[in-house]
Order: sequence, then structure tokens, then C-alpha cells
Amino acid sequence: MREPISRRGRALRTAARVTIGALLAAAAGVAAACADLGSDPAVPASIELARLAFPAVAVGDSLRDTLGVAQPVRAILRNVSGDVIEEAPVRFLSRDDALLVDSVTGHLLALRRPTANPVNVAVRFANALQIQAQVRITNAPDTAFRTDSASLVAFLPDAAIGSADSNSVAVEVRLQYKDSTTDALANSADWLVRFAVVSPANVRNDTTAAVFLVDDRGRASQVDTSSGNGLASRRVRVRPTQFPAAGVARDTVEVEAAVWRRGRPVGGAPVRILVPVSAASTRGAGGR
Repeated sequence: MREPISRRGRALRTAARVTIGALLAAAAGVAAACADLGSDPAVPASIELARLAFPAVAVGDSLRDTLGVAQPVRAILRNVSGDVIEEAPVRFLSRDDALLVDSVTGHLLALRRPTANPVNVAVRFANALQIQAQVRITNAPDTAFRTDSASLVAFLPDAAIGSADSNSVAVEVRLQYKDSTTDALANSADWLVRFAVVSPANVRNDTTAAVFLVDDRGRASQVDTSSGNGLASRRVRVRPTQFPAAGVARDTVEVEAAVWRRGRPVGGAPVRILVPVSAASTRGAGGR
């Protein structure tokens, strides 16, 4: 026997109301759970990496800062308000057998050069958040030395800072290590070098001074990382209306390049670099 249409319609409407009500109740429950999770200031909502203490880890050693102190990979976790959550339990993992990773502390030990640099270290919070830290492994330098001579003739009018202009010249050092298998010297890549103008004194690299340091784009910079051929450089930038001083035809800029390993200078460091600078032939009018 078929159910009368009016009775069947009422049944369907009743079932629909029950189903929709159940769905709304479930959705409300989920929304409440998400709201509780997101608003809890103790629950991480994002993860990021702190800057590594050094550009690379030396083979046979830990990641260390310039003072030689071993430093771990560090993660920063924030709640939904952006506040840092201290001591959140994160875990560290690398699948590359060239690098040992303490899963709890994030400290590293480089066993050998990897097949390919950089090596990925996964940083995880529970199963919710993950980020990859890229760690380079290299051979630490034993020695540092100047590669060539540099000199500069000041030029007027003075070009605007923002490029490697005529009033700047590159100073360069090379880093090398002794290969234990061949006893030959090889180039050391990914190692930090800090340059400083020591005469006329400008150790803090004040860009309003007569002489300061810039990168290849003309931006103030004192630090470089050695390339694959072991070279690191910065450019000496002079203000030709201030250096050499008025009435002085020729003066010298002294730059030092500092290179450390385990907190101590490597052989030959700091490297002393002298840059002769000739005054512009016409001050304020242009010409060499």
C-alpha cells in the first residue's frame, strides 16, 4: 500500500529538518573546537626558522657561531596572535647520512661532504607544523690570503651610491684548506669573512664617513661568504671630496679581513689589504 502524499511529505520534511539540524549542530561543534584551538595562546599556529649561527657546518664539527660556541638549529613557534611560544617541543630530522642531528636539541654534526649541498633538516611540531632548514656542509679553511692588488683613482662628480661605481674598488681574499687525502690545498666554500676599514678608522662602516664598504650593488656591507672558488670580497667606497684630504694627492686605505674557525683566526688572518687612492684631478668639476 502506498503512503498518502500528504503524510509522506510531512515525513520527508521532518527527516530533512532532523538532518539539517544534525549537520548544523556538528558544524557548530567543529567551529567551537577550531575557535578553542586557534584562540589558545599556548597552541602553536605557525613555525619559522631562526637564522643559522653560521653559513655552514665544517666536516667533523658542529654548527658554531663566530665565537666558536656550538649552536643548534632553532625554530620559532607563534600562536594565532603572533606571540612567541617559548620552549615548544619541536623535533629535528635529516635523512642525509652526511649529517647527524640531535632530534631533541637540534644540534648538528657533519660527518662528511654531502652528495649535494644544502642538506635539508626537517623541523616539526607534533604532526601539525613543519619547516625545512637548509644546512650547508663544507671544509673549514686553514688559511686566508689576499689574491691581488687593488688601487683606486677618485672620480668627480661623485656618482650616487647604489651601484659598483667608479669611486669603489673590490678587495678580495681566498680561503683554502689542506685536503687530507692528497695533501694539496683546496678552496673552502660557504665560509664567513668580515671586512672592516681600519684606516681611516671606520670599523662600524658608517656610510657618512670618507671611506666605507659596500657590496657589488653599492649597498653598505661588511660581510661576505666565500664562493665555490674560495673567494670573498667587498668593495672599498670613497667619497672623493673627503678622501684623500684636500691638498693630498695620494693616500692609502687599510682594510682587514677577519676569518675564524672555532672562534680563532685561521692562518694568515686577519688579512691586511692596502688600497692606494689617488685624488681626483679636479674637485667638484669632474674628471680623473
